[in-house]
Amino acid sequence: MAPKTPTVRTTRRRLRALDAPATDLATLDEHLPRLAGVIHEATAAFDRPQLVRVYAKGEHVELGFRDVDDLGGNAVDALCGFTAPATWLGVGLATGGTARWVDDPDAPPRRAHVVHLVTRSGASANVVQLEGEEPKHTTEHGPLAYAGRADDACRRALGLPTAPPSRSTLALWATVWLERVLGTEIERLASPATTMTSSWQEVADLHPAIEVLLAAEPSLHDEAVRRLARLGQIHAEVQTWSAVRTACAAGRWSWPDIPPAWAEWLDDGAFSRWVLQSLPDLHDLVATVCELLSGRVGRRVASTVRAWHLLGSEP
Repeated sequence: MAPKTPTVRTTRRRLRALDAPATDLATLDEHLPRLAGVIHEATAAFDRPQLVRVYAKGEHVELGFRDVDDLGGNAVDALCGFTAPATWLGVGLATGGTARWVDDPDAPPRRAHVVHLVTRSGASANVVQLEGEEPKHTTEHGPLAYAGRADDACRRALGLPTAPPSRSTLALWATVWLERVLGTEIERLASPATTMTSSWQEVADLHPAIEVLLAAEPSLHDEAVRRLARLGQIHAEVQTWSAVRTACAAGRWSWPDIPPAWAEWLDDGAFSRWVLQSLPDLHDLVATVCELLSGRVGRRVASTVRAWHLLGSEP
């Protein structure tokens, strides 16, 4: 949220429906579905996404809304790096969009309105309304119910932990490696002096794990090239999400769309999801790389990625 100040221009709405003081988080959570519904009703007609704050005023709950367009970026980006004042009882996002069906790509898209709200206790509520349908409400306790960017951003704004990483960094390092190989082979194709594709050693040397090993033990180069699949697993065990996020926050490692300040603000779980969600499809990346390499080297690349169990079911 920019600028990062404790005061925001808001439209206020008082809720008198609670039967106990709003500063009692247990009471607030008990009425969370009703509160999320009020936010949905108040924002469904808005043309622009809104940030929502829930705060106490006396013994009443009040809501504050702010246009995301005032802050720049999308609704999640507007929260990144922001820490809510202690007086805020909850943080939420209300936004519209277009829903498309993954299992039925020929179905016509429909407009949707979504509200997501998190309170300081960690409880969360979600309201989704598709055009032509009644809104659907869900309420959960804990960070495991909604492991997405909106939930992550709301929790981090309140200083709450998010769901832990569900996958290691293996896919990250495999993607870094394959994109390096792809860039190298494209450069080779563009050079009229080059007639051959890279050897397996040249390809393997582009993996970050071998870079690290060569800096410490150059005598192990040949063995590292032969055993890249195992070395890649060890590298992921050492270069965990915590280590990568710390490096990103310190400016020693960069990732598109996650500046150092955001990496420091996120926790390991949220950081891992935001990175993994931005990775290209590995099936497509492996196929593209293998098309550019010789048959033998390409097959070895595919075999190595399969050894990391990253491709799931084969296409």
